[in-house]
Amino acid sequence: MNNNQIVLDALKSKLETVKNAKDLHYEEVYQPAINQKTAEVLEWFKINVSSLIPGLSINGSRIEIFKAESPESWGSLTISLDSDWHSEERSRYAKMNWYGSSATLKDENTLLDVQVFGAVANKLHFIQHEFINVWYPAMLEIENPLGNLNDEIYLIEQSIRETEANMKNDVIETYKKPGFECTLNPKLDIVRDWVDGKYTEYELKEVRHEIKLSFGRSNYDYVYVNSFKVQKINKYKAWIEVISNLDKPVVRTQIFEVSTKKFNDFIQDVYEWQNGGSERKASGMKILFEKYYATKTA
Repeated sequence: MNNNQIVLDALKSKLETVKNAKDLHYEEVYQPAINQKTAEVLEWFKINVSSLIPGLSINGSRIEIFKAESPESWGSLTISLDSDWHSEERSRYAKMNWYGSSATLKDENTLLDVQVFGAVANKLHFIQHEFINVWYPAMLEIENPLGNLNDEIYLIEQSIRETEANMKNDVIETYKKPGFECTLNPKLDIVRDWVDGKYTEYELKEVRHEIKLSFGRSNYDYVYVNSFKVQKINKYKAWIEVISNLDKPVVRTQIFEVSTKKFNDFIQDVYEWQNGGSERKASGMKILFEKYYATKTA
C-alpha cells in the first residue's frame, strides 16, 4: 500500500467520524436549541408586536414570519439583519421585506398578514434592538459549533479529492511510460444474431471496445485502438504501437507518431475506461436491457 492510499484511508475514516459527530450534535444539541430559541422569539413577537403572528423561523441573520394560511412553512414577511458597509462602524440594522399582493374582504388570511406587516413596521425599532443585541449573539452560539463541524467536513472532503487526484495522476503517469501495454476492458452491449432467416432474442454480450487515437493534422487522421504499447515519448511527440488481430494466429502491429497533446488525451480516455468507465457503461446497459429489450424478439 502506497503513502497516498494510507493517507486516503485515514482521511475517509476521519470524515466518517466527523460526519457522525455532526449528525449527533445536530440531533441532540443544535435542533433542540433552535426549537427553543424559535419558541422564545415567537413568544416575544406575539407579546410585543402582534398576537396574529402564526409562526416564524430564525437564524443568525434572518427572521421569517409565516403566512396566516401556511403557519408552519411559507413566509409572508422577512426581517433580515444587514450591515451598512459604507459607514466606518459598519453598523447593523434590520430590514423588512414582504411579498406584494392584493385583498378583498373575502381574503381574510391576506388581511391578517397585512395587519402583521403594519405591526412589524410600527415596532421595527424594538425588533432591531432585540435582533442585534439578543437574538443575533444567541444564534451565533447555537450555529457556530455546527458551522465549525461543517467547515471541518469540507476541508477533509477537499483533502480527499486532492489525494484521489494525486493517486489518479500517479497511475496515468505509469500509462505514459515506454513499455506500458494495455488491452482495453470489453464493453457490454445489447446484440442479437440473424439465424435461419430470423433474429434471435436480444442478449447482453461482452464485445471489443475501442478508443479513438488521433495522430495527424487532418480530422481523418485517426485510428480506433483496442490494444497498444507505448514505444517512446519525448517533450513533443509519442510513438504508440497499435496491436490488432489479437484473436488471429498472425498479430499485426503499426506504430503511430502522435503529438504529446493527442497522446495525453488518448491516455486520459484509456485511464477513465479502465478505471470505472467500463463498469459504469455495463451498469447502464444492464438497466437499458432490462427496461426495453429483455423480452423483445424480432
